[in-house]
Amino acid sequence: MSLATDHGPVRRFRSGNRLSGTDITAIEADLRQWSKPKITWSAVVSRVEALIGRRFSRQALESIR
Repeated sequence: MSLATDHGPVRRFRSGNRLSGTDITAIEADLRQWSKPKITWSAVVSRVEALIGRRFSRQALESIR
């Protein structure tokens, strides 16, 4: 019995999907001006998508520290 399964094509990420220095600066400035009572990852991901025009995961955003 084989345990191997086909998970479909390997998903590769292009380096063009990375945040630029300008994007990071804009995100940092926006977070400093956060006026809501609580910052959540869900809210940050949504806010970044509105600000940058592309959606990034929490993990991708957290890795830019």
